[in-house]
Amino acid sequence: MTNTNQTNTIKIDPKCIGENQTPAYSATGYILPCCYADNHNIEDFKELTQEHLSVENVKDVMDIFDSVEWANFHKMLIEDPESAPRSCKYYCKSRWTTTNRKYYAV
Repeated sequence: MTNTNQTNTIKIDPKCIGENQTPAYSATGYILPCCYADNHNIEDFKELTQEHLSVENVKDVMDIFDSVEWANFHKMLIEDPESAPRSCKYYCKSRWTTTNRKYYAV
């Protein structure tokens, strides 16, 4: 008899970090990590949609990208992908499966 315990963990490969990032400008006036973020529940990105991060409230768009909120968001994607918004998990995930097999004498 074989007992198989399988653990799935999510690893995010964020396309919003690095050279090829393609942020999205939402109709609500905020910069979001990508167009997928704008197509899903905006509440998942409430840290990035605070009033002081609205495009109309900054002098330079780079102030948004250099904000603590964006730094925290990217840190979360790398260090705690389980807490990532649903759209990040769906569009930027790669699933790693670890299988632990234990054999028991019958």
